[in-house]
Amino acid sequence: TGREIAIITDCHSMYEPTLAALEDIRRNGIDEIYSLGDNTGVGPNPREVFDLLEEYNVKSIAGNSEYYHTLGTEPFPYFSEEKKASQEWTKEKLGPERIKKLKLYPASIDILLGNKKIGLCHFANDVRWDFRDQSTHTYRANYGNPDASKQFLYTNSEESNKKLNNILTSHKKGTPE
Repeated sequence: TGREIAIITDCHSMYEPTLAALEDIRRNGIDEIYSLGDNTGVGPNPREVFDLLEEYNVKSIAGNSEYYHTLGTEPFPYFSEEKKASQEWTKEKLGPERIKKLKLYPASIDILLGNKKIGLCHFANDVRWDFRDQSTHTYRANYGNPDASKQFLYTNSEESNKKLNNILTSHKKGTPE
């Protein structure tokens, strides 16, 4: 179709590599840029990377790092004290105005390339209907268990469909799962 896009991900507050990637994209004449999330967190320059992505008009999706800023660390029981301190430092550096903008990041974006609809997200399991039970976080908690990877089986499996129908039926009747 002649349409060119660029996709970046996991900048993790690393200014110099992010700038280098964006400049390379610009040199190649591409101005439609998507970030699959984790723009902030871990690295030393959260504010600068956030502003740089805005300057380049990058359309960003929320990754887990963005959720840590917008939801706080309480919903994520796997955080160590060191990771909590790092998260708080990053949140402080971003400030309330940038955090407010992070809250507007969608979990996914659908784009049309040619005649194909493409779904962009940080990690497919993070936008599933059964996120509470099947996510990167539950996988990490079960790492080493030989059955842990089974959660990545196709979401529309017969077992998954039965579970979803049971949930919907019980809620229609007014009885929680």
